[in-house]
Amino acid sequence: MADILNPLAQAGFSLTRLIESPTSDPQFWEDGFTYLPGTDSDLLDWRENPHAALPVWLTVAARKPDS
Repeated sequence: MADILNPLAQAGFSLTRLIESPTSDPQFWEDGFTYLPGTDSDLLDWRENPHAALPVWLTVAARKPDS
C-alpha cells in the first residue's frame, strides 16, 4: 500500500477514503482456474484460510486541495 499511498501524499493529495474488499467466491482461493463458482466456503473464513483476510480489491479515493 505504501507504493500507492506515498506518491499520492508526496503529490499533495489527501486521502478521503480507503476500502478493502474481500472476495465473496471461494473459487478465488481454490487451486486451478475455472469459471465455475467455488464450493468450499471454508476458504472464505480467515481462521481456516489466512489468505482470506487479505483484500482482493483496494479502492483509494484522494483529492488534491485547491491551491
